Amino acid sequence: LYDMNIYMSIYKHLDHTKFISAFLDQRKNSYPKWTQRKLANLAEIQTPYFSSALKGKVNFTQDQVYRIARAIKLNEEETDYLILISEYQGCADKFRREYLLKKIKAIQIIKNKTESRLGVDSIEEKDAFYIKYYSDPLIKIVHVALGIKVIKENPKNLMEHLKISEQRLLKILNTLEELGIVTVKKGKYEINKVGFHLSADHPLVYTHTNIVRQLSNSQLSNYNKDEKFSFSVTFSCESKNLEQVKEKLLSCLSEIKEEIIDPAKPKSVLQLNIDLFPWVK
Repeated sequence: LYDMNIYMSIYKHLDHTKFISAFLDQRKNSYPKWTQRKLANLAEIQTPYFSSALKGKVNFTQDQVYRIARAIKLNEEETDYLILISEYQGCADKFRREYLLKKIKAIQIIKNKTESRLGVDSIEEKDAFYIKYYSDPLIKIVHVALGIKVIKENPKNLMEHLKISEQRLLKILNTLEELGIVTVKKGKYEINKVGFHLSADHPLVYTHTNIVRQLSNSQLSNYNKDEKFSFSVTFSCESKNLEQVKEKLLSCLSEIKEEIIDPAKPKSVLQLNIDLFPWVK
């Protein structure tokens, strides 16, 4: 697990060596054996050369940057971006540097737009905050549910809905209080913090999303067809059309947000999961 204060989105970096250094620092916080030597070995780079490159004394080759990206498991887009900013850092031609910088800025704008479309900010709290909040998927569900009047006044109503014990519910409520997300006033829970999420490249996203999917599938089995809305579609398209599909999904979610947000009168807590991925590529 990484420290979000150090591990910023790769798309906020202009210097590939600073990103790699930040990545290593985060890994070492939780995994002391994740050293420069380990990454150098995974990327098939001599350790002294790797160290010198991080200090700016020599330059990584494009092949080496690619192997580093592969070693730290960046996806295809992130890998392309890391190679692009390394190309920018190593470019000596003034006009080509301007050209590369324009490409970088264009990507950054698109990525920032994607993360802000839902009108929420990515978490930039300390390690303990987001590890505790996302360690149990029910924490987020209870957090949202406390916006409902009957739950706010008596959270024990959640025990039957979520099929959990009083002990587990109290543990979740204590965690929310400890994190400063809720406070108790005159026996009622008041929400202090709303509207945050993990950024798309955050290391907790994969684990949290998978757990939520499993929990969602389990919950779906408890409802009849009139109480749930489920569908699955398999389709083929060109790359340019796929980008349009993504854009329309984001637009749709933004429109839905306007329809459902009414902080004063929520009556239920719902789950919407969307997965878009290639079977064949």
